[in-house]
Parts: sequence; C-alpha cells; structure tokens
Amino acid sequence: MKTVELSLNESQENSLFRPIRNKIDYARMVLLSSRYILINTKKAVPCRPTLKLKFDKSMRLFFYSKNKFFSLAYPFTVSIEDKEVISIKTLSHKNLDSYTISSALAILNDDNFTRNPSLTEFYLGWNNADSFELAIDIDLGISILEEIFQFEPSYIRYDYDETHEKGKKHPLNHFDICYSSHGTFKIGLEKRIDSAFFEDILDLNTDCIYIK
Repeated sequence: MKTVELSLNESQENSLFRPIRNKIDYARMVLLSSRYILINTKKAVPCRPTLKLKFDKSMRLFFYSKNKFFSLAYPFTVSIEDKEVISIKTLSHKNLDSYTISSALAILNDDNFTRNPSLTEFYLGWNNADSFELAIDIDLGISILEEIFQFEPSYIRYDYDETHEKGKKHPLNHFDICYSSHGTFKIGLEKRIDSAFFEDILDLNTDCIYIK
C-alpha cells in the first residue's frame, strides 16, 4: 500500500479538524487535503497533527490529532514518483491543480451557493447574472464538485472524549460512524486505540476485525 504522510501546521489543522455534517463539508475537506498534499513537502513529525493518504485497493484520507482520528474515502487518484506526489486526478481524469481546487472551493464558499446549495441553480444564476463575477473556471469547478458529491464519503471517527463522556451512552473511547445527524451512530470501545489499529480496521488487505 502506498502512503503519503504530512505534518499539519496550525492553520491547516484548523481548516481540517472541523465537524463534517454534509457533502459540502466533505467536498471542502477533500479539496483542502488535496491542496496540502500537492504543496506540502514536509514529512510527518511525531506529536504533530497529521494528514495521511493511503491508497491501494481503496483510497482513504486519515487525520490524526492527540484525541481524535478520522478517515474519509478519497475520490481522486494519485501518481507518485520518487516518493513525491506529481499529480492528482479525478476518476474521470480531470487534473487537480491549485487553480482547479481554488475554482471548486470558491463555489462552495460563494454566498449564492451557500444560500441555495444546488450546482445546477448556481450555474444557471452565474450564466444569467451580468454582475456575478468570479475569477475562476465555473465549468471546471462544478464538474469537480459533481464528482465529489456523487462519491460515498465512508466517514468514520475515533474519539477519546473526556469532556462528553457519559457512561455507555457516550463512552470515553468510541467510534462515530457516518456524519449526518440522521444517520450517525456510535460503537463503544473498551480501551484506547492507536493509529495502526485504526488503519487496520479500514485496510482491505488485512484480516477483518471482529466486534465481541
């Protein structure tokens, strides 16, 4: 399995370690992660928040801080030479670079989209409004976001949560499965886990983990 692992600075940590509640949050997370992977050449440092991309049969992003791990399915493909990322592409072979990522993020952050989060309505509004100007590639940004929105996020989070611990209702150690308030649920754990165990659970090449 190939791995890209990076330490996060404070600004990157603040951008990535935010609650994920919907597909817009998911799209923003994978776009920001892709930007950091493309520009960041620093290797992971112990005790620093970390972003890791692992890919083989599946593509997954892993995020690590002291008391929180979480992972998302990654909807892009990555090419590596000499342990350096040289390109990131969508599954339909669109290239992701700084401009492409900025175009997609600009749509997510635009007031017209946040008020009515529909890519179709946003595109029609952009075409029909002379005063609506963005220094981005609207067509490309929308096509990238469409691919992300169609992808299954496969979200899972591990928490060591002393603040909200409440017996078996909210165990000190637990998994949160899925992200939306309509579908999320917890699985309690008897003890703290490490990053290796967390990744092993999600690794299609290792034996399945059993719940006892």
